[in-house]
Amino acid sequence: MNTEKFNSWLQIAANLGILFGLILVGFQMRQNSELLGAELVFTENQRLIDGAQALAGEFPSSVYAKHLTNLEDLSFQEQVEIEAFYYTHFENWRSLYDLSSIGIIENEWKTRIDFDAQWLLGNPYGRARWERAQDIQPREIVDYVNNLLEQESFDNDATRRYYESMFNDALQYKEESQN
Repeated sequence: MNTEKFNSWLQIAANLGILFGLILVGFQMRQNSELLGAELVFTENQRLIDGAQALAGEFPSSVYAKHLTNLEDLSFQEQVEIEAFYYTHFENWRSLYDLSSIGIIENEWKTRIDFDAQWLLGNPYGRARWERAQDIQPREIVDYVNNLLEQESFDNDATRRYYESMFNDALQYKEESQN
């Protein structure tokens, strides 16, 4: 009798050990999935940075500034350079969305759009480029961005204002540090 009880308890303990092991394997798989998601987000962000850096030699800051201040004076070549700049950002949105839609990451695409929208679309060229990009973007991205653009708080001149504000802040800092 004692041997049977002992064997029963031993079998229960072994089964609990197996169950515990399976639970640990499940947690490890989840961690691996989260790490993969983080790595893929990093890779997508790095792709965005690499794209911007690849254009740096042919896309000087003067062209970027010109598209904000003297849009009418852009040459065809400068317009192509600006197009590549916007295309890179819009493709990053879509890549993050795709990773989210297959469940590898959460909604990082929304966070990226929230971060980029004022700066990227807060100027006439950015808005015009977005109008054309909608045809090749997933409907959910289009709806999300358009909702942001329709909000009263969205500044259609945010990009230029940002640079002006930064310049003024730098001048003020310089003045304060000299006193």
